[in-house]
Amino acid sequence: DKIVSELVTRRQRIVLDELPRALERDSIRLVTPTDTDYPVLFHQMADRPEGLFVRGTIQHLPWIAFVGSRTMSSYGQHCIDVLIPPLRQTSCGVISGLALGVDGAAHRAALKAGIYTAAFLGGGVDEASLYPRAHIELAHQILDAGGAIVSEFGPQTESRNYHFPMRNRLIAGSTLATIVVEAALN
Repeated sequence: DKIVSELVTRRQRIVLDELPRALERDSIRLVTPTDTDYPVLFHQMADRPEGLFVRGTIQHLPWIAFVGSRTMSSYGQHCIDVLIPPLRQTSCGVISGLALGVDGAAHRAALKAGIYTAAFLGGGVDEASLYPRAHIELAHQILDAGGAIVSEFGPQTESRNYHFPMRNRLIAGSTLATIVVEAALN
């Protein structure tokens, strides 16, 4: 009953007439598998997204994902500091999930080294939905540097726990390698 009630409440909040205005207001594009901006490796996924909401620029580079704990240790920061800057000598970009800890550190290191970076989110890419709220400035820095903020969730979609496995499949499915910098055993 609780789930049905939540779905009914959410459905009442979706205003399709508002979608074009929301896309325009935050410079969001809807990218589909037939668009040239659609990440190439997604075409190999059995459950590829039929649409991506994108702010910024998707560059068709080989991407390396850096992910890990939201409570990063000094060891995790050291790994980021050692592994990301040398990517400047390659044609690789860095992607992650904009989360606290390893994800945010990876985006910051890529920006500092002048490496393309894109963030995949578990909620909407519109200004009101960006999550975590503590990384709004980082999201803007990514966009200002020519990177992208990407999600399969439409504007005005809050990040939910069950969205993150869906987001993670996009991170893994769009990269040549995923480096788990550090994580809890479970």
